[in-house]
Amino acid sequence: MSIFSDIKAFDSKGLLSLAAACLGLVVPGFLTLYVFDRQVFLEADVVKLVILSASIASPSFVALFATTLIGERVFTQLHPQTAGRFGGFKEWLVTHSFSNSTIFFTAFLIYFVAQLSFRGFVGWIIGLLLVYVGFEFYRLVLLAKGQAKPHFEDPSDES
Repeated sequence: MSIFSDIKAFDSKGLLSLAAACLGLVVPGFLTLYVFDRQVFLEADVVKLVILSASIASPSFVALFATTLIGERVFTQLHPQTAGRFGGFKEWLVTHSFSNSTIFFTAFLIYFVAQLSFRGFVGWIIGLLLVYVGFEFYRLVLLAKGQAKPHFEDPSDES
């Protein structure tokens, strides 16, 4: 099998999930390495670069994902009638991948405009992450009350 036949075998949902994972985990790490440690970016082989890039961007992604997971579990335990209102794993993957990339790209924009140090860049990432976590809690409350819908409803999901 060729690479092209493997790509054609993916369905659109699988490609969206793969693209979201790359956008949220790999691309921000690539950019961070390129800007702050170009020597490592140029000398590392592709596999190590992808792993290192994902490890740079994953803490904020995991924090967002854990926020949703814990919030969903707490609301479902306290109010069983809210079960099923929070979307599923695929929706969380796509939503938090885009959120994570937005956090990093906004921090990069501020870094370049304000000519910050690496410490300032990390500070902005932490600050933006806290804002996103706050908005995620707010979104979970609205979902629990039935005042909002999940971002990407999939009619074929029966979860």
